[in-house]
Amino acid sequence: MTADTLVLDEDLAKLVSYLTFDGHLGKNLSRFYLSSSNFVFLKDFEKIVVSKFGLKPHYEQGTGFGFSYKCRFYSSKVAKLLFEAGVPKGDKMLVPFRVPAWIKTNRVFSKAYLSIGLANPLLSIHTLFLST
Repeated sequence: MTADTLVLDEDLAKLVSYLTFDGHLGKNLSRFYLSSSNFVFLKDFEKIVVSKFGLKPHYEQGTGFGFSYKCRFYSSKVAKLLFEAGVPKGDKMLVPFRVPAWIKTNRVFSKAYLSIGLANPLLSIHTLFLST
């Protein structure tokens, strides 16, 4: 797969979940990242993005509360595809968000989406509220 195509699948549902909860899609749609102290999540996020889009990850120490790292990717093409898939761009505290219909109406995609939030106890309550 390339940055020119968008295939709705379990991995994309996971990417939407990662970016919605502990990630960020730049407002100008030029970059996206996952911020976490959990290297299992970071490596899974990296693996999916590299596999689906062939991008090179950039790691940096996170900022804000606690100790974390960011797995960042730069690609306007992929960022635009992720936005089209339903990832909110910019400040998620200001942008209303609903789980995309292509995820909510597919049991396999819903399970993949929720698996990210439910695997992280800090996200599970947030996930339940957003999935309604």
